Amino acid sequence: MLWAKNNKNYSVSFNEDAADQQLLLAIEKELNGHKYQTFSNLCKQALWQFLSLSDSAQSLQSFQRLEQRVIEISKQLEEVKQEVSTDKTQLNKQQELENQLSKLSNLLTQLQLNVNVKFVETLDAIKNEFGKMDELVNTSPVNLTEVQSSNKKPPKSEKSEAEKIAEIERLKETDPVLARLKSVLPEDF
Repeated sequence: MLWAKNNKNYSVSFNEDAADQQLLLAIEKELNGHKYQTFSNLCKQALWQFLSLSDSAQSLQSFQRLEQRVIEISKQLEEVKQEVSTDKTQLNKQQELENQLSKLSNLLTQLQLNVNVKFVETLDAIKNEFGKMDELVNTSPVNLTEVQSSNKKPPKSEKSEAEKIAEIERLKETDPVLARLKSVLPEDF
């Protein structure tokens, strides 16, 4: 220990580096302020403040620093809690939306299947109706030789064929399925 040697004179040397030069300027400023009469007094006061703080003053400063740090950490913790809470809420909303989208997708798939089945059934029904109309037209063909041999009935046979065409048209217009699908089917069907 230094006290044990009983040396009374100590020297301080300053180098050319920036930190030492800055400290030297601060010392000169303090000495010019006439608060301390000598460099020795300034050094003693600085050492006294640095080394001989009482335990209670030092523990009070430490406690204040710790208290400030605890307050800062508490604020940070509260911010993190709020962020986590917000993230959980957003995650829950996202999962809820994903579930709803999945349900809607399943419903849309089921609806598409139902529409496809109905379309096939309707198309089959239309084909059957056209088949019946074709049979009706093909089962009663007009023989031109018979019409020519019987001169008395030409207007009537023409009229009966016109009636048949009108009846086919009437069947097409009265069938609601045919009426709805008329725009979808090709004209020559």
